Amino acid sequence: MSGQAGGAANLVIGMGMNLAMSAQTDGITQPWVSLSEVVDGGDIDRNQLAINMIKTLHQVLDDYELSGMTGFVERWNRLDNFIGRKVKLIMGSREITGISQGINEQGAVILETDNGLETFIGGEISLRKSE
Repeated sequence: MSGQAGGAANLVIGMGMNLAMSAQTDGITQPWVSLSEVVDGGDIDRNQLAINMIKTLHQVLDDYELSGMTGFVERWNRLDNFIGRKVKLIMGSREITGISQGINEQGAVILETDNGLETFIGGEISLRKSE
């Protein structure tokens, strides 16, 4: 994300999705699943999936432009798979471990660490389950 205080912000949103990966895929160092497994091996129309995702993302971004984080925080924290779990937060070369407590009204990740509750906002944050 980039921008100036009080001005427009530019945001790049990226997403990767495993649609039909082989279980014998090598070189991946974290847990993964293929969407075809979740839908019991059914055919996935990539174009229709992309259309639906883009339409949904567009609506969500419109909602965000009108209302900010209102409504997003509650939904995020209700659906967040990491809440209450030990995680590792990766911000560049820095790694912080703690218990995930969701996000706050500014969209910051909240972790319960040895220092108490801490919030983190960054240009690129990667959250992983901790061993």
